[in-house]
Amino acid sequence: MIDVASALDRIAPGSLLIDFVHTCFHDCESEGLAIFFVPAGRPGLLRMITLEDYPAIRSAVDHWREHVRRGQEVVRELWLMLWEPIVGVIAEIEAECEQKFTRLLVSPDGFLHWLPLQALSEPDGGTALIDLYEISYVGSARELPKICSESLRPGETPLCIGLNEFDPPTGGPLKNLAFAESETVAVAKLLNGELWIGESHVRRPEILARLGHIDGPVPRRGYRSPSVLHVATHGLTEEVRSGLLLAGGLDSLESWRKGDLDDPPGT
Repeated sequence: MIDVASALDRIAPGSLLIDFVHTCFHDCESEGLAIFFVPAGRPGLLRMITLEDYPAIRSAVDHWREHVRRGQEVVRELWLMLWEPIVGVIAEIEAECEQKFTRLLVSPDGFLHWLPLQALSEPDGGTALIDLYEISYVGSARELPKICSESLRPGETPLCIGLNEFDPPTGGPLKNLAFAESETVAVAKLLNGELWIGESHVRRPEILARLGHIDGPVPRRGYRSPSVLHVATHGLTEEVRSGLLLAGGLDSLESWRKGDLDDPPGT
């Protein structure tokens, strides 16, 4: 069976997996984060660190997001508490590998699903992570060996989906989005991508079929996902669950409210 590091090397050579795991310490008297580092193709260089002040890190994430939402200067505490310890480990692994990592595959856990790491920047207006790394996300490190196969192929043409007008869903109306379709047209032009806009085109059965979804009307063999999926729509959030309206987010929220989802994930 292929291991995570080998799978990573085949999917994204020259990259580093950072796997966050919410855990308990001292017989569950305190919570923390265990962070695993796996460089592509080098399983022997696996590293792990622990950050034990879980409530303080969560508070720092909430504080950072609130500052961003208000357009205020981003505070330093989140970088110092969460990312600065990671910087040291990355530097240590790079020295042993004798290479610089340019891509990070991140597996978040819990409230870290709410944090776009690309937007973190060094204290006092320093470099943002988006300027240092290409950052991608996976639901779990366990997914990597499963998706790594000889049949794995690059994605198809970029797909851009947008909708201006929405029928009022259960639980109250959603405002129309005046510029969603024009944004989608502009992005599709930049990416030379496939364009889906308008109520007649952006419909649930068509979207599920196009994306090769298991609930689509016709099963697709040898399906290849879009190389880029751009969706201009409403974002929905409620406590620990969030989603995109055109990606089934409303259905997911309604199921959770009804109690059909006993243990909602972070996203």
